[in-house]
Amino acid sequence: MATMALSRNLLFNPTATLAGSAVRPPYGTASPVILPRPQYILLGSVAPSWRVHQPLLLTLTIESDGYCIFADDIFLLYGEGESVRVALQDYIDTLISHYRMVSEDAGDNAFDRILLARLQEYLTPTA
Repeated sequence: MATMALSRNLLFNPTATLAGSAVRPPYGTASPVILPRPQYILLGSVAPSWRVHQPLLLTLTIESDGYCIFADDIFLLYGEGESVRVALQDYIDTLISHYRMVSEDAGDNAFDRILLARLQEYLTPTA
């Protein structure tokens, strides 16, 4: 099981301007800054009989209320939950369910065959 460390950064910009004015405020201001979201690599055994054999990059979003969302940019899947651990497990469950659903329809649908091949580049059942 991988250990995840999360940190939040607060940036202070003493040269920021007030309401678009060109005058520097005497004490500086704190302004919102968009920071990159933490990213994690999913790799290895992710569930009994399932393995991710190519690194799958996940982005973590933590909402203001602490709610967590893991998402990928390849399959456009996500997992959510009240904690990082719950959100990651939800993502893994979603990925496996997606694989199963696509593999069931791959025999009859050319698009699903292509999608299954893409999924198999990252995830495979080991049993």
